[in-house]
Amino acid sequence: MQEGVFEGANQADFADKKTLYTIKEMPKDDYQVIRVPDMTAYRYVRYVSPKGGNGNVAEIEFYGEKGKKLTGKNIGTPGAWYNGTTTCDKAFDGNIYTFFDAPEGKGDFAWTGLDLGKPQSICEIRYCPRIEDGRITSGRTYELYYWNNNEWEVVERKKAESEQLIFQVPANGLFYLRDTKNDVESHKFFTVKEGKQVWL
Repeated sequence: MQEGVFEGANQADFADKKTLYTIKEMPKDDYQVIRVPDMTAYRYVRYVSPKGGNGNVAEIEFYGEKGKKLTGKNIGTPGAWYNGTTTCDKAFDGNIYTFFDAPEGKGDFAWTGLDLGKPQSICEIRYCPRIEDGRITSGRTYELYYWNNNEWEVVERKKAESEQLIFQVPANGLFYLRDTKNDVESHKFFTVKEGKQVWL
């Protein structure tokens, strides 16, 4: 998302676009909050990914005056990577484990946004980059599973207090981690060798 931009406009084709914010550094795998000093009202708002960026944003939220979350009709680059489900509306579905990933050939400056229906001031933008399902998020509860006697068994259930989790695990085991809140598995199996996690 580095060098991606958030824009506002009052023409549907963004011919009169104004830059609200440019992402200068690689964002962390969590919600980023941006205050927008420009109080100009815009009907159309969007995120435009950099050249080759393909979108790759999990969530975007626009807020107006008095902290009101703005809603509208989704607009953006049509299609999804390999005709999958990663369409541009996924950036507004409230789920950080889904994301917008543009189709092959449309990755340069792919975009997603909202038609707000009428011009409204944008006071704040919140966004979350595309993240992998196996990422640890502070405050969420996880279950570590262990393959034993031809079935998966829960080793331990633990609430994350940081971006790391520490478990006591059986030697030479096969494991995967599940986020209990979103019922999402890491989809990456791993073992532990000499005290270190090894992805398979």
